[in-house]
Amino acid sequence: GGFVFNRAMMRRYAPDYVPCSMRLGQPGDIGDGIRLGQSVGGQVGNMDRCCTFIFINPPSAWVRGVIVGRNGQRICNEEYYGSTIGVHMVEKAGGKAVLVLDEDAMSEARKQMRTEYMGGFQKYAGYLNNHINRKKAWTIEELEEKCGFAPGQLVSVIDTYNAGVHAGKDEWGKNEKYLYPVEKAPFYAINLDVDERTFMTPHFTIGGLRVEDLTQRVLREDGTPIEGLYAAGRTAVGVSSHSYVSGLSVADCIFSGRNAGRSISGTGARQKAAGAAA
Repeated sequence: GGFVFNRAMMRRYAPDYVPCSMRLGQPGDIGDGIRLGQSVGGQVGNMDRCCTFIFINPPSAWVRGVIVGRNGQRICNEEYYGSTIGVHMVEKAGGKAVLVLDEDAMSEARKQMRTEYMGGFQKYAGYLNNHINRKKAWTIEELEEKCGFAPGQLVSVIDTYNAGVHAGKDEWGKNEKYLYPVEKAPFYAINLDVDERTFMTPHFTIGGLRVEDLTQRVLREDGTPIEGLYAAGRTAVGVSSHSYVSGLSVADCIFSGRNAGRSISGTGARQKAAGAAA
C-alpha cells in the first residue's frame, strides 16, 4: 500500500529516506492506491514520513555505546527502539552517524554473539559490524580523525557522556543497566550511515491518503469526504503514520479495514442510530 518501491515518489515526497540501504515491503508498494485517490481529488498527508530501523540491540552490549552523528552531536538515548533511533538519525544528522564503543563493550558484544538469542540475520549483522564495518583506534582523538570529525567534536561528546555516567545520570535518560563509561582503549566506531550496506537500514513509507475518522472515507483538500472512496492500511494516514513499532501495520490494517467495511455496509451508521434512539 505504500510507495517505497516507487523511486520517483520517494524523491518527491520523502527525499531524506532515499539513501536508506534496504527497501522493506514487496514490489507492489509503488503508490498506486495513493495515486488513484489523488487522481479524484484525495488529500495526502505525512508523505515525508518513513519508518527506518537502526537496530543496535542485539548484541545488547552495543547499547553501552554512544551514537554520534557525523555533525558531531549525540543523536539520542541508545536504548530507544530501532525505528525511533532511525528517525532521530535521519532528522537530526542527515542519516549519518557512528556507534562509539570501548574495548569492554566490544568484548562483551562479541561474547553475546554466542550467548544471546538472536535471529540469523542479527548474527550476520553482528559479526560484520563487530569485525568489519568499524574503525579502531587507541585514543578518542585518533578515532575522531579516522571518522572525519572536526577536531574536538567526538572528544567533547564522549567527555560529556562519561561525566554523566560517573555522576550517575545520563542527559538522555539512559537506564543505569546500560550506563557504562567509554574509556578503555582501544576504541571502536561502527558505521551506522543509512546508506551503509553492511549495516542494513530497512525502511518503508507510512504516509498516504487522509481519511475521515472511523469511516475511512478519503478526504478532499477542503476536508470533505469523497463519497464511495475508501482507503485503509498503508495507503492511508493511520495509527502508525507518526511513530512505528514492529507489527503496528497489522493492527492498523485491521482497525482501518474494519472501519471501512462497517462504513460501506452501513453497519456503523445503523448501530449509531440505534444507540441514539435508545
